[in-house]
Amino acid sequence: MRAPRALALLAFAAACAAPGGARRPPLPEGQGDLIVYLDPLPPAAARLALQVEGVAVVAADGPAVPLDLLLPEIQADPAPRQRILAAGHLAPGSYGALSLGFRRATLAGPGRPADLLLPSEPVRVAVPLPIERGRATVVVLSLQGPGSLEGGFAFAPSFAAAVPGAAVSQVAGYCASTAWDQVIIFDKNTRQVAGAIPVGREPRGIALDPRLPRAYVALSGEDRVAIVDVDARSVIGRIPLLPGDRPREVGVTPDGRLLVTVNTGSNTASFLDPSSTAELGRVATGEEPGFLLMEPGGRRAYVLNRRTSSITVLDLANRAVAATLRTDPEPVAVRINRALTRLYVVHGGSAYLAVFSLPDLQLLKRIYLGLGAGALAVSQRSDLLYVGRLDLERVQIFDPFSFLPLSSLGAAAPPAYLVIDEAQNALFALEPSRRAVEAIDLLGGQTLGGLEVGDDPYRVTLASEAR
Repeated sequence: MRAPRALALLAFAAACAAPGGARRPPLPEGQGDLIVYLDPLPPAAARLALQVEGVAVVAADGPAVPLDLLLPEIQADPAPRQRILAAGHLAPGSYGALSLGFRRATLAGPGRPADLLLPSEPVRVAVPLPIERGRATVVVLSLQGPGSLEGGFAFAPSFAAAVPGAAVSQVAGYCASTAWDQVIIFDKNTRQVAGAIPVGREPRGIALDPRLPRAYVALSGEDRVAIVDVDARSVIGRIPLLPGDRPREVGVTPDGRLLVTVNTGSNTASFLDPSSTAELGRVATGEEPGFLLMEPGGRRAYVLNRRTSSITVLDLANRAVAATLRTDPEPVAVRINRALTRLYVVHGGSAYLAVFSLPDLQLLKRIYLGLGAGALAVSQRSDLLYVGRLDLERVQIFDPFSFLPLSSLGAAAPPAYLVIDEAQNALFALEPSRRAVEAIDLLGGQTLGGLEVGDDPYRVTLASEAR
């Protein structure tokens, strides 16, 4: 039985009423989440443009349930990425299909786009969708190109749908959607979504245990750290902090025995035992601490204090402050070179990159970059520096010896965070304005693909970083 067209209209009306980029309501107790992704349009449908009326999910033994429509218009994207078409909270149970209604379909041509005839009823796409309490199910839709156009005058959509398989932990990537209370999982090799985990209110920083399939997620909205079994895709514990801490970042030592959180609400850093879930101690940082960098050897960690323009250097063995470094205004990102002899810092309120020596923490030089730098990555193969600017759709590349600009890579939107996957020679850029993670080839500079990760995305963490 086909879903009534009125239900599709309900979904469309509900989506239009919600402001773009608004925070999703928390997952209600006893319900599960469904996120519907859409693959980029195939080349055969590059001239097609669609206006979606609504999306609903059809229960195996009941009526259709409208979802929140998040992508009312579909067309070819110059920087293709998997996009989130719809999402919704559902009662647990077995659902057997998706139902899609369309308002308009056009085909671009030499003149004005030509309107295509639409199907008289919503299109039903069969796919088993088990919804479990407190968990998220992801399904990916793909439009089948040539089969969806009849004679060039009718739109007869043919979709394939599948629940993606779990990404192998060694090739997984993670991004927290703070406004969705989710961690989105993707395969860093295919750049496609692999799942989602509801973790708690306002997730931000993610740290991966290098020995276990386990992640630690800073929950700013709960003053806690979630302990996540990434293979089972479930929260298996929580570590409490103090009320008002609002943890923003979390890091783990290479042996997995110590966690560090950066607590923006209380201007502190906490040392936690992940086994006992106890707080072992805390120290004061500067004001508005944000970015956290753990040294690969596990000796030190570096906390950037944006408001007081400083770096708090943490001695991890003694759980103490080892030093405080003065910086230019508003330090926003810090990285270390592969020899562990240089510390690089970029600033939101300064046009310069600062270079400190390690381990003695002496300021060596300041390099002019220009205002607007907001993201930094350093290749552990070549030592090249990659700098993203918040006002440019481009990543600049600098020589680590002369610090002269060598070239640049194009990005689909200004990047707020950068991380390099050395195995794939790919730069992953977090682009908040597109709610997306984009992968860029380091050698050729072309876009390798990407995916949307929900509203207010925060950082990108790759499993390869923890190994």
